Amino acid sequence: MRSRRPGAFYGWWIVAWTSLLLAFAAGLGQTQAYSVLLGPLGTRTGLSPGEFAGIFLVGALLVSATIPIFGRMVDVWGPQRVLIPAVAGYAAAIALTAAASLIGPSIEWLTVASMLMTRVLAAGAIWVSASVLVAWWFRRRRGLALGLVAAFSAGGSAFIPFLIGLALIRSDVTVVLTVSAVLIAAIALPVAMWGLVDRPATIGQVPDGGTATAATTPPPATGLRPRQAYATGFLLLLTACNLSFNVFGQGFVFHQVGVFADQGLSPAAAAFNFLPQAIGSMIGFLSMGILVDRFRLRWIVAATVGQFLLTLTWGFHLGGAVSQFLFGLCFGIATTGIFGFALAAFPKYFGLAHIGEIRGYFGTVAILSSALGAVIYTVIERVTGSFMAILIPAAVTGAALIIWSLRIRWPEPIGEPVHRIQ
Repeated sequence: MRSRRPGAFYGWWIVAWTSLLLAFAAGLGQTQAYSVLLGPLGTRTGLSPGEFAGIFLVGALLVSATIPIFGRMVDVWGPQRVLIPAVAGYAAAIALTAAASLIGPSIEWLTVASMLMTRVLAAGAIWVSASVLVAWWFRRRRGLALGLVAAFSAGGSAFIPFLIGLALIRSDVTVVLTVSAVLIAAIALPVAMWGLVDRPATIGQVPDGGTATAATTPPPATGLRPRQAYATGFLLLLTACNLSFNVFGQGFVFHQVGVFADQGLSPAAAAFNFLPQAIGSMIGFLSMGILVDRFRLRWIVAATVGQFLLTLTWGFHLGGAVSQFLFGLCFGIATTGIFGFALAAFPKYFGLAHIGEIRGYFGTVAILSSALGAVIYTVIERVTGSFMAILIPAAVTGAALIIWSLRIRWPEPIGEPVHRIQ
């Protein structure tokens, strides 16, 4: 996979391979896939929906605790050395889940352990390693490259569960999980072992393309440590936005069937709306990456928060099929805005030396706040009798974030200078 004609830039192959890895990880390691698998898996293992919910909560806590550790490992060892065992472990975890479904209720602990392992490796190790790897290969077009990778990840989280659902109509859950594990071992693992190259200099290239010479070879990676980065108002603001968007946005997604039902819409309409949301997420990641490459975007946080609040309000006032589809599209763009901006902005403003660890802490906030959002929506509905009351704290929080974003000092780009290609 590493052979190529002279002068060809391998960075776009890195984008292709990491997109494939993240599509596999998002498709089988996130909530969407197990929302399809829970029924037949519960029947075979004897676990109740409440017990599965508990597993996912514990999984979120484990991912939030381990993702900074994986980020630190990537910074020190390099992405490939983390990805190879992570992908192998991911395939093994899915195979163990298949074995647990075959054996049945007598071995529930195996189901719990394998699902937790799947979650930690997919949402933690694979995600942070792949995103850091792409950041090392690009500078001028880093936002575009990361946007493409994130878009494919979002597409995988929607498309692969759809394929799993179709497969379950014709086959047994044990067979579906076994085939999934085999495909990951046969496709994703070889890609991690032989398709990836940690840095352009390893094969005589430089970020964005070209052949390395004495004049173009970049110096060692520089950048802020996580403690220094989080001392800036910029990163604190993005973390607060990340927290807010996940509490109010992912809480909406978790209770989407109930929110739609309050408006007289069917569960089928709520389920179908995940499709335009996935398309919107892909558009949001890609467009945000391109914008970060080209503009300073002093206004982006205020605009993104404003769009998120308007779209969230729209979600409680839906009309017919066209309104629902357009809402899903806009909601997907809104919920990925801050995360997509941060994905491309972190290496630009904080450098590459400790980017894995910084992203790890940012991911911790995202995962914990997603779980918190589901709880807050439940409490709001029980106290007020309607999910719509969530708009009040969302509006107050959003206004505070907009004001804060207009007052902070914007950082200067950091890291290696742009190198002239010979």
